[in-house]
Amino acid sequence: MLRGMNFLVIIVGAVSVAGLMSPTPLPVVAAKSQPAVSHHGLKKGETLMGGNPVAPSFVPRIPKKRMNAWLSVKPIHPSYAYPAPNISKLPTRVRRSIPPSLASKLTAYYFPLGGGALLYIVAPNEMSSVAQVGEDGSYDVTLKGHGMEVDLTSTGGCQGCAVDAASMFFPSARKQATSYGGYQGPYMEDLPVTIVNWNSNVKLWGYKEADHRNLAGFALYHPLSSQTMGGYWSEVMVGSAQQVKQFAPWMFQNTLLQL
Repeated sequence: MLRGMNFLVIIVGAVSVAGLMSPTPLPVVAAKSQPAVSHHGLKKGETLMGGNPVAPSFVPRIPKKRMNAWLSVKPIHPSYAYPAPNISKLPTRVRRSIPPSLASKLTAYYFPLGGGALLYIVAPNEMSSVAQVGEDGSYDVTLKGHGMEVDLTSTGGCQGCAVDAASMFFPSARKQATSYGGYQGPYMEDLPVTIVNWNSNVKLWGYKEADHRNLAGFALYHPLSSQTMGGYWSEVMVGSAQQVKQFAPWMFQNTLLQL
């Protein structure tokens, strides 16, 4: 199940995990009465992310401490909206910010974005992948295996897509989104979801799904400004409570360090 719109990304700016502010939890809000179908035709309770939360759950805290361990490398083979880039010989291992105790359970999935840009997506071993890269630099990656799923998406150079996606989490984006007929709710705080403001640009969230698995994720939003192009990135992990607690904090840290 894909939990992200096809927001296919220009990597702009940087997020320093060591400099992240202390998280401030938002109060959990019970689901408000919603129409049977929202503006985008979503079923009652369903979110733009594609999930259907039934109860709030824990939110993994992103570690501030950097670790150092070797991970095996496995390539992702995306489909591209332009001629596929030439891939040089891959390393067999790379160092990532992972506790040594988890190194044997995680892999660094090599994701070539084109133009020399790449990401290493840290996720559990032996997962299958499906990925697309758009002409505007946007991308969408899904990894699946062992009852777990990891989704990483970004809006690339599409500024309207970034605002639309960010409106799920960031009130500052909603006026602009609704002004051109974009997403109009339900928003995440209208649903049974635990939300944490990690800093002004990053929100973390967690909930239980109808299939009893846990979902946790982050949303990163940089509004368009005169100094930089805006953008939106989101990563989610779905699995058992134990799997999410064990892996998600380090997975999210490693992704944010590359954005």
